[in-house]
Amino acid sequence: MEQVHSTLDQIQSLLRALGGMGVAGTIIIGVLAGIAATLLMPGDDPSGFIVTPLVGIAGSVLATWLGQYVHLTVAGEWSGFIAAVVGSMLILLAFRIVFRKRG
Repeated sequence: MEQVHSTLDQIQSLLRALGGMGVAGTIIIGVLAGIAATLLMPGDDPSGFIVTPLVGIAGSVLATWLGQYVHLTVAGEWSGFIAAVVGSMLILLAFRIVFRKRG
C-alpha cells in the first residue's frame, strides 16, 4: 500500500511541475489526456497518431479554461488532469460524430 501512495505522490509532483509550466505543461498534459481519452472511449476511432494528441491538447485547453473559470479545477492537480481527459473525450466524441464512416 505504501508503494501505491509513493507512486501517486510522484505522479502528483509531476502534475504540479507540468501545471507550473504554462502552455508547455498544458500541451504535455493534453497529449497524455488525448491518449487516455482514446483508451477510455469504446468504439472505432477514426483519429490517427497525429489527431489523438491534437484532440487531447484541445480538450486540455478547453478543460483548463472552463474549469478555472468556474473554479472547479486547478492546473497541476488531479482535478485538472481529470478535466483534461473529460474535455478530450468530449472533443473526441464530436470528432467521431463529424468524421464517422457512412455506409
